[in-house]
Amino acid sequence: MKTFSIGALVLLLSFKVWSQTETFNVKFGNLPNHTRINEFICPEGSLFSQIYPEHDNGMYCQENYYYHLATDDYFASSPFNNIRIWGGNYHGCTLNDVEMFEVYIWDSNPKLGGNLIYFKTLEGYTTPIDVMSYLQTPLYQIDIDLNGYVNELNGWIGITRKGPFCDEITGFGWCSFTSTGEGNSMSLGGTTWLETHTNFLFCMYSQNPLVPISFWSFMLGLTLIAIYMIIKFKLHSVYR
Repeated sequence: MKTFSIGALVLLLSFKVWSQTETFNVKFGNLPNHTRINEFICPEGSLFSQIYPEHDNGMYCQENYYYHLATDDYFASSPFNNIRIWGGNYHGCTLNDVEMFEVYIWDSNPKLGGNLIYFKTLEGYTTPIDVMSYLQTPLYQIDIDLNGYVNELNGWIGITRKGPFCDEITGFGWCSFTSTGEGNSMSLGGTTWLETHTNFLFCMYSQNPLVPISFWSFMLGLTLIAIYMIIKFKLHSVYR
């Protein structure tokens, strides 16, 4: 029994130490995905997607710039906790691996009095997509974890990039597609909402809470101990 107890303790400690150095989680990368087939790709199973094979414009949404907020409507199929957008730091400026963004969500059109139901300043994890805008600005995929589920399925979302200007003139622009001329998007210039009649490119998706490896290692340890006890008991019964 003493040998068994020592063995079980060593086994559990080994799994515990291993579990502290690994996390079973999705990590946002900052490396280009060389398998992508076009500029804009939503995660599989996205709950809302508004993308096109290309973009033809970018609307400014930069802190301390006149047009400091851009917004568009969405219709999600279920609650979401992550968003993905695309944009660049005009003119010709790069983005850091992590940038800060203000995220706003209203329950209806903010120009018509929609209620602000969500507001947070969050990290945006950037991934270059090896595409340049017409102003020779590198474009990025930007994933933002909302730190909780948003249950408003039909609403409006707004984005503002925090941080300094790159060229002291403009700043961050959110990629859009204007060729259809049918979009509902708007930009906030000063205190006035300007209808831009374009479609911002973005996705909403759910990254389910993932169970850390420490949990699975603990369960595996208990399972192995149980198997060991069963085998030992049977052997003891046979040779009794």
